[in-house]
Amino acid sequence: MKTRLQVFHYRCGKCRQRYDALHLPDSHYGLFLMRTPIDGELAILDALHDEVYDEVDTILKKLPETRGMSALKLSDLLQGVFSVACDPSASGCEYSIVAEAACPGCGAADSVSWVASEPPVIRELQLESPTHKNWLRLSASGKISAVRRRVASRK
Repeated sequence: MKTRLQVFHYRCGKCRQRYDALHLPDSHYGLFLMRTPIDGELAILDALHDEVYDEVDTILKKLPETRGMSALKLSDLLQGVFSVACDPSASGCEYSIVAEAACPGCGAADSVSWVASEPPVIRELQLESPTHKNWLRLSASGKISAVRRRVASRK
């Protein structure tokens, strides 16, 4: 999918290096830019049209661990655990919706500041959607177990 991304300027909290990273402009409801935390490979998730995203959401809402959780907390949790249903990137790393852009100098994902380029600097990239082949091979109980383990690991 051709995707328009905006350059953001970062400053690393660990080594203080300045660097740029790409993000979706704010006007893309239902789209998430997924990245691998280590090497910054990118994928685009259209959550409104990804059946696996809906499936993970449904599983989360049925877990006893999420009973009584607000819709906002559930949404944040879904974004945090969704990568459990995605295949690794080409380099074998896990994609994440919530991964921050890592500093190219020291590798830390610990920025102290970030700001959108102004005027906006836009780059158009051809990005693939994450695949779910491994997830689709799991049984229903295997999927529930995988989501539960991921939820437990976030506590």
